[in-house]
Amino acid sequence: MKIQVIYCFLFVFTLSCASKRVRKPQQQTPVQVAETAVAASLYLEEDVNPRSPAYGFEPFDVEQVDGFYEVFEFEAGYPFKNVVLAEEPVVTKSDIEKAKTGFDDYIGRPVINIELTEEGATKFEDLTEENIGKPIAIVIGKKVIMMPVVNEKIPGGRIQISGNFTLEEVKEMVKVLKSK
Repeated sequence: MKIQVIYCFLFVFTLSCASKRVRKPQQQTPVQVAETAVAASLYLEEDVNPRSPAYGFEPFDVEQVDGFYEVFEFEAGYPFKNVVLAEEPVVTKSDIEKAKTGFDDYIGRPVINIELTEEGATKFEDLTEENIGKPIAIVIGKKVIMMPVVNEKIPGGRIQISGNFTLEEVKEMVKVLKSK
């Protein structure tokens, strides 16, 4: 019998940090980055190619630098289309204290574990608070690797990015995040 499992892309945050508020940069000019296709992350245990769009988010190319971006526009539902990101990321590589490869606790898929600086944690908390119900874009290596929808304000400084990644892809993304 086939079992359907719906995976949600989760951020896992375990540390809270008391930090000063950081002013949000002035309104940024939106940049149209892609007309792309992504799919709901629905996984049927058998008969699905794990690299197909139906398995999870399909990354797409952008010209933006690495970081976490506000998404100004997108066509709702799957697939996302006509995605418009902020010109600059809210959280940048300089806000990342540590990035390393890990494995999720449920089925052992490769994940990216990130620890933010105190300032980065505050920026990320503000970004999530201001974008509840909307996606944010995670750009690594000139690709939007994920656009999770924010469910609530996310305090703290630890993030886990999971998705349809191979171990080699995760190692490469961690390498990119560690380079300054």
